[in-house]
Amino acid sequence: LRNGYSHIRMPISEAISMTQAITKSPDIYRWTFDKCMAAIEAGVLVGSEVELIDGILYRVGISSPEHGWLIELLRDYLEPELAGQPVRIREEKPIFISEFSTPVPDISVVKRKSYAKAHPRPEDVHLVIEVAKTRTAEATKRKRDLYAQASIPLYWVFDVSRQTLTVYDHPHDGQYRERLMQDGALELLGLNISVADLLSLLREGELG
Repeated sequence: LRNGYSHIRMPISEAISMTQAITKSPDIYRWTFDKCMAAIEAGVLVGSEVELIDGILYRVGISSPEHGWLIELLRDYLEPELAGQPVRIREEKPIFISEFSTPVPDISVVKRKSYAKAHPRPEDVHLVIEVAKTRTAEATKRKRDLYAQASIPLYWVFDVSRQTLTVYDHPHDGQYRERLMQDGALELLGLNISVADLLSLLREGELG
């Protein structure tokens, strides 16, 4: 897994196939964070980056230059906007939601404290952001449902291909309110964030 748990020694395709095969059996086996860590330390797993969600290892593609650049642009925009707030802006680092789920959003805005010994938990998270170009509806739904069930207050999904921003907020009973934003402002930690400015970053990212 990424950032602190990515040195795997089994091809990731084999690990994922094994997980999928096992979860279809009557006696379902689910990976846990501790088991993944133990497997890595034992040299059992190797390969590309993955995310642990609901006990299943999902492949995470290598970030393209465009994807990485858009993440940098978003961080560069958010940092001055959130200056003075007691937060950290983290790129592609895990959130520990449960022993079965440790997703890795592109950006997370979390409480300013040390995470040297443990990843942020849901109560530490103000916002998670994904930058998607080829992300499937299934993958978005998987993350959306996970974050909503964990009561993470805000989830922003930037669709590069469609040049859109979908905002998921107000989690209640494991579901978010969903809004496709084209203008106006978004509230984040009592601040107003311009939707037009955020969408302009998508265009800037495409132009390079």
